[in-house]
Amino acid sequence: MKLYNQIESWLTSRAKNVVHRQLLVISGDEPWAIEQAIKLCATNDDLWLGNSEGACSEISPQQYQNFLGQEYNTLVFNAYTGFRANAAIALSGIVTKNGLMILICPELDSWPRYPDPDWANRVSYGFQDALVRSHFIDKFIKTIKQDENVALLTKEGFQAALPLAPKEALTENALPAIALQQQELAVENIIKVATGHRNRPLVLSADRGRGKSAALGIAAAKLMLTKGKKIALVAPSPSTVQHVFSHAKHYLPEAQHSKNKLSFNEGYMQYIAPDAILAQTSNFELLLIDEAAALPTHLLYKLIDRFSRIVFSTTLHGYEGSGRGFDLRVKEYLNVNKPQWRNLHLTCPMRWYKGDCLESFWFNALCMHNTPCALPYSPETEISCRFVSQVELVQDTQLSHNLFQLLIEAHYQTSPDDLIRLFDSPEQRCFVLVKGNELVGVALVIEEGGERLAPLHQDIAAGKRRVKGHLVAQNIAFNYAYAEFCQHKQWRISRIAIASAYQSRGLGQQLIDHIIQHAQTRDITFMTTSFGASVRLLKFWQRAGFTLVNLSKKPEISSAQHSAQLIYPVTEQVKNIEHYLKNVFLLELCFQSDKAFSDLEPLLLHHALASVHSGAPLEPINLEIIKQFIDGTRPLNVCLRSLRAYYLKHIRVFKKLDKQHLALVVATLMQNRPFAAISKEFSVTGKHQIELTIRNALKLIAMDEHR
Repeated sequence: MKLYNQIESWLTSRAKNVVHRQLLVISGDEPWAIEQAIKLCATNDDLWLGNSEGACSEISPQQYQNFLGQEYNTLVFNAYTGFRANAAIALSGIVTKNGLMILICPELDSWPRYPDPDWANRVSYGFQDALVRSHFIDKFIKTIKQDENVALLTKEGFQAALPLAPKEALTENALPAIALQQQELAVENIIKVATGHRNRPLVLSADRGRGKSAALGIAAAKLMLTKGKKIALVAPSPSTVQHVFSHAKHYLPEAQHSKNKLSFNEGYMQYIAPDAILAQTSNFELLLIDEAAALPTHLLYKLIDRFSRIVFSTTLHGYEGSGRGFDLRVKEYLNVNKPQWRNLHLTCPMRWYKGDCLESFWFNALCMHNTPCALPYSPETEISCRFVSQVELVQDTQLSHNLFQLLIEAHYQTSPDDLIRLFDSPEQRCFVLVKGNELVGVALVIEEGGERLAPLHQDIAAGKRRVKGHLVAQNIAFNYAYAEFCQHKQWRISRIAIASAYQSRGLGQQLIDHIIQHAQTRDITFMTTSFGASVRLLKFWQRAGFTLVNLSKKPEISSAQHSAQLIYPVTEQVKNIEHYLKNVFLLELCFQSDKAFSDLEPLLLHHALASVHSGAPLEPINLEIIKQFIDGTRPLNVCLRSLRAYYLKHIRVFKKLDKQHLALVVATLMQNRPFAAISKEFSVTGKHQIELTIRNALKLIAMDEHR
């Protein structure tokens, strides 16, 4: 009884005082822990993720994205159902001020050995039984015990602090002046996008709870009230934008609210699903995109191209790592296509108090505190490479934090779930570059193929089986029906990151060389890598000695880029396999140039072809046709095949053309794009000018050939 009196006293104190949001950990056997959590959920204003034994309405860990943007006084996260870091940190943002997040978990002493149901989603085929103890959970428990604001309930006792909010929060509904100023500035900037010059998008970014949705709603209401604007609102789901609608409705109570639409006189704001917005024919005057980082990059690119007035609202932390992806990819696209875009970052919380305990806990537990590596370059101290074990990462908190931050800064797909893999994945290895005690580089390596795939190699090559992980091993074996490849034990470099001040100094190559040397002592026959293809990245890996052997037929949804796979033979015995794969890839690349790769960036296609093509001899008749085209006696449309053969024969010489002319040549000769599309893309006036551009390009190539 004493235990429950303590809990009741704590809950009463929380209700009587203005307190921070807080994490309560209930640690014990699952039925008992669920029973305690149900007792604490005194209202209907709660969300339960994972098993509740039928006592509460629950959602699965895979459904959590549908509830972002909503608010609940209590969130229960049952870790017995599976611990997903992405879901935990994202959903922590839906807990209201003064609210509780309850984490149900096994007894702390036994939790690291608990067989997490979500483990199968994080580990490659053949490695499922390799984990005996979770290093991540060891670290997580350490963070729980060290945070004085985390409440802990076990059968043995209850301990909890009462984290009071700042004094300025004691006034009911009070908001810090700076938070209000930031919100007013955000509203003004959104309105300016709608009423000012065209093609000046706004990117509104912040961590959760900073009032982005409120700013969208208030600005939309003002635009409907004063300008009668027609506004499209795009987000991952209708539930995501409930707050946008509620703030607009609060500011404009006279508006009519129907399903997914708010109307006032001639103006309205309407939710449109992401997969439907491009097909809409309505004449929207402003496009608002909430949770933009959660949408596919290629969709955002198309929206940027189509709409002249856009506001992006994006969360930096806690959403599949894609907030950083938005920074790295979409902002780069805006720089090129809408260079007058503007950025506004909100820092002060509005939905909870400054110094929030719950946010601080999750940022600390998942190494998400934004402290980018900004080491100044210094040549004095020697830089060395070494392997870092998972045990060392658990023990060295500063190293693990710096390492993960470096990965976040470098890779758009790095997410909180990757931290669990970093500590626990048995197929993953970590190598670092260090300068004294400072971390300047990191690479993650994943073991693939070998004896674990040997029993399945024929079925994988035939397309009958596809198992978890083993990305390059399976892709190459299947694409070329080459079963032997996935029997070879391989190391795939999945991530490589160098601190910004140390980039372009050969350190990436130094790190790769060290990994290859390490691989030679571990019976590894191939090094591999896979990434969203770009000319810059292809050049980097090819300088490191890797050979391009595959390019995905479709762009990846997350990056809108074709995925490139490259290999490096670690032993002399497998160089014949590298040579074979290079040759069959060349045949496929040439064949697919005007099919699967017809929309590939032309300079990327040129680089891919140039890296694997040796150039076949030309027949005398083809040479005569080329001469006639250059002399202007033979038109383009009757000699395209010969021109393509000439381009492939002299492909490395074509790089001497300026990029615009080279891209036009590739788009015409290799990708067979329609003349109308080429004219629009390269700003040329029709077929005649396209032909003239190619003729002049070939004259330069022919002159260079005969020098």
